[in-house]
Amino acid sequence: MTIGSDAHPDSEALRAERAQWAEDELATRRLVALVGHELRTPLASALLYLDIADRRAGAGAGLASVRAALAVARGEVQRLEQLIRRVMELERYGRAVMHPGRCDLARVVRAAVQRASAVSREAHARLRLEIPSGEAFIGWWDAMAVEQIVQNLLSNALRFGKGHPIQVALESASAVVRLSVRDRGVGIGPGDRERIFRRYVRSASAGGLGLGLWVVRELALAHGGAVAVRSRPGRGSVFTVTLRPLRAGPVPRDTAPASPTSAAHAAAAAAAAAGLGGA
Repeated sequence: MTIGSDAHPDSEALRAERAQWAEDELATRRLVALVGHELRTPLASALLYLDIADRRAGAGAGLASVRAALAVARGEVQRLEQLIRRVMELERYGRAVMHPGRCDLARVVRAAVQRASAVSREAHARLRLEIPSGEAFIGWWDAMAVEQIVQNLLSNALRFGKGHPIQVALESASAVVRLSVRDRGVGIGPGDRERIFRRYVRSASAGGLGLGLWVVRELALAHGGAVAVRSRPGRGSVFTVTLRPLRAGPVPRDTAPASPTSAAHAAAAAAAAAGLGGA
């Protein structure tokens, strides 16, 4: 009895310590998975454009052509730094932390699609962007968050789109903005349409970590919006994200629109992607 009672406090402390170790290990694994997932796309893009620059230099292409590819690669590395901050915030606070600024959503979405064009060519899938002409999409948004939403949805569409065309559309509706990405790929079964937005949950036919759509949901919620999917197995899917401005009121005209990509970087991406086939 004496021995048992003396050992009891130590065993309780040991169990508590082991439980804390297990919790810390799980948190570490989740953080590594989240960082790896979110950084994979910009890292692959940076490596692709570095390869383009190398091939162009080896083929005797002009200096401007090589510099265009290098400019995009440099921009992707800068985006990696921003994404690292974003995923660390998601893991540390358990939610997305917004950084609002004056932002032209049309410009952000257009730049994200341009950057994805080289990857889409590798997948033999054509990207189509629809933005109404003459309609303003300027407001208080987190440009980096919106870009990450587009990136994750395009990555998902390219992965499951089976090489078919992918359509990206931006439209305003009352006090919200709707962003949609449509593919004509494998589709999603009824039982998976809600589950796929949960953390570490994948559809029955999917591989990967089950993080991309969860991140989209978290960033949409942080913008006061939501994400939904319409899909039919074998007929493709349409993901629609609604976003609300992070601040109310007019946007000062003398404030430069915030964007994760400069005009020069977006132009360089378009120029580099345009010459991909001959690189």
